[in-house]
Formats: sequence, C-alpha cells, structure tokens
Amino acid sequence: MIVMRIKTLFILLCMVMFIPIKAQNLIEKLVIYKSFWRGGTTTTISNMFKEPERYSIDTTNINTGKGRFLNEFGVILAKSKRKKHCQQKITGIEVAGEFWSNQSDRYFFIICPPNILINITNKEEYRIIDKFLLKELYKWMSHLKNGQTKDNLLLNETEGVFLNKIFETTRKDFDFTNKKIGFLTGSSGTKKSSKNHYFEMHEKHSKDANSPCDNGILYIFTVEQKSESGGYDAAIVYWSKFLVPIEKVVSRLKEQR
Repeated sequence: MIVMRIKTLFILLCMVMFIPIKAQNLIEKLVIYKSFWRGGTTTTISNMFKEPERYSIDTTNINTGKGRFLNEFGVILAKSKRKKHCQQKITGIEVAGEFWSNQSDRYFFIICPPNILINITNKEEYRIIDKFLLKELYKWMSHLKNGQTKDNLLLNETEGVFLNKIFETTRKDFDFTNKKIGFLTGSSGTKKSSKNHYFEMHEKHSKDANSPCDNGILYIFTVEQKSESGGYDAAIVYWSKFLVPIEKVVSRLKEQR
C-alpha cells in the first residue's frame, strides 16, 4: 500500500513538473503601444495607461503579424525573479503596452533595459535573469523597432476631405489631399504626434461627445519652409496652450525627423 502511494505521488509530481510553461502562463493577447513616455513616477505612468489621450500616448498596436512573442512573454513571466514594485521614479522605458490572460484579465506593463519588466497593474517587478530569454526579448524589441510600420504622412482622399472641412475657414485654397502633414501636440506643441493619433481622437469624439477633441491650429508652409521642415506641406498643432510661431513649428518638425 505504501509503495502504491509513493508511486502515485511520484506520478503526480512528474505531471506538475512537466506542465508546459505555456499552459501555466497563457498570454492570449500582447499589445505594444506605438509611443509612450520614456519615464516618470510609478503613479504618473499608471495614469498614462488610464488616460492615454491626456498624455498624448499613441495606443496603436505595433505588435502585429507573425512573431508576436505571446509564448515567450509567458515564459519570461514564469521564469523571472519577481518582487513587489514600490513607488519610484522610472527611466529608460523602451516598451509599454498591455497583456491579456485568462480571457478577461488585463495588465499594463513596461520594459526597462537591461532586464526589468514591471507589471504596473499588479505593482510587480520582474528581473529577467535567463540569458537566452533576455536575448530573445532584445531580438523581439529590435523587431518591433525596425519592423514598425511607419506612419504614411501623405493624406489619402478621405483624410484630405475630412481636414478640408475642418479647416475650411482658415485653409483658403490649400487642399489636404495627398499632402504631407506634420502633427505636433502637448501643452506647448513640442511633442511629435501622428495622423493616426489625430484621426483616432476625432473618431472617438464622433462616437462620444464627452471624449476630448481639439482640431488644433493649421500652419501652411511656404516652399522654403517645406524644404527646411523636411518636406512637410503643412502642420497641425493641437492641445497646445500657446500659439506657436510658425518658425518654431518648422524647426520642431526638422529636429524630430
């Protein structure tokens, strides 16, 4: 009888030991934001996830197609040293986004090289010590950076018609269609944005009137300003508390090329 019990316990122990990590930490969805701040306090970063528009966070998912790192991400969570994350100032954020597990559990996270992953939702900090996993993580982050679809700055016909309508009283004879438009945002108009972020803001506002929206100020460039800015025909500065001189708009686009 004792021998049978020992055999049963041994079999159960083996079953637990050999349950794939994939099954233990199943990541069903992994979203990586197109843009995020490079640092801030834990509280501020948490607020960025809660109110991305307020902080000009572009939540467009760039982790698409093949090689989305779902299984590997689960393994990293399972095999890394974990401890409670305390309120602090964080710098050097390379990747930010959210992952989903158990069909409905949603967690916000950031990755800070050389080897730190922080679950902002649960206030947990993971130190990645496995060299192979760390190598795979860096390969994936490099893939995100190099393979990210660049914003197509030339407006298509639909986008052009939409902006022609919005700025019909200020654009004069300027036609947005097939034009290269720069987007700047932030309280001082210093942060580079994108047409995707701008149109997403308008789309959300069209569905919910309480969703914040700002058309912004239109700056139409001369031939010289277009050349100096890097080929932009015009720029839209939105959510700025100040009226930015056109010379500064040109220089900011030039600096952020």
